[in-house]
Amino acid sequence: MRILAIRGSNLASLAGEFAIDFTEAPLAEAGIFAITGPTGAGKSTLLDAMCLALFAEVPRLRAAPDRAQVGEDGEQTLSAKDTRSILRHGAAEGFAEIDFALPGGTHYRARWSVRRARGKADGKLQNYQHSLENLTSGEGMGGTRRETQGAIRDLIGLSAEQFTRAVLLAQGDFEALIRADANERSELLEKLTGSQIYSRLGQRAYAKAREMQDGLDAIAARIAALEGLDDTARAEAEDVLKQAEAELSEAEAARAQLSAIEQRLAQHARLNVAHAQAQAIRDEAAQAQDVARPRHQALAQDRKAFEHAPCSPGARTRARRWRRPVQP
Repeated sequence: MRILAIRGSNLASLAGEFAIDFTEAPLAEAGIFAITGPTGAGKSTLLDAMCLALFAEVPRLRAAPDRAQVGEDGEQTLSAKDTRSILRHGAAEGFAEIDFALPGGTHYRARWSVRRARGKADGKLQNYQHSLENLTSGEGMGGTRRETQGAIRDLIGLSAEQFTRAVLLAQGDFEALIRADANERSELLEKLTGSQIYSRLGQRAYAKAREMQDGLDAIAARIAALEGLDDTARAEAEDVLKQAEAELSEAEAARAQLSAIEQRLAQHARLNVAHAQAQAIRDEAAQAQDVARPRHQALAQDRKAFEHAPCSPGARTRARRWRRPVQP
């Protein structure tokens, strides 16, 4: 899955419409980029918009208490887990939309929207709408909200929880991936790296080895049960046994090799995730340095002006004694 664009309107701290197109410069040429800004600028809301459009869920609301409510009066009060609570206060409608492409080249658009009655900011909040469209063919998909969500899960191959752990790692879910049990982590990494084929091959190799072992045990039991075999019959039985042992050995070797490949792929996926996070941290630090550079230059100029300003020798000596170097 490749995200092409994110659009939305009146979601939490983001007032009015916004759009991010990853197919246009400069993002189209960026190998990696950071989402930065002060608290409340809307960084997390951009990620919320992705999950809203795809799964009609907001990951941050999962931890909200079941009994918590938001709103000013009984008629408009919502559960804190209700995704409609993300609609910006004073807005009559809002939406979240995402365009994405699958490996086959087909483009899709998922959209979540909500509005108030009569298009008024004080109107009663209506049920949200969720839709899916095949942009390549122009056909609508899904139907009901449940059908739409099921169709999206089938298309991208990830549940909302798996998508959150795979895509929103920069928002603190990296530890959740690490803490997941081995089976769940393996399933997610397989879907991200496309290595499901190796698991299936490993399962088939294990089944084949089990089958060969059962056959070997049966042959050994038959040989042990036979008494008084002549030399020819005994030689034939021993040949069958040796052949079965050789096939079993080959099956076990293939299973071990596939298991090693699967482990290397999982390790490679984990390293890719860690590398992406390190790159994001480095870019954010570089951006902070660029922001601080003008201030550093201004302070350096002020210091130079101070040094050349007329003053008494005693004051200049005291100033130099207490002067501290300006850090970038």
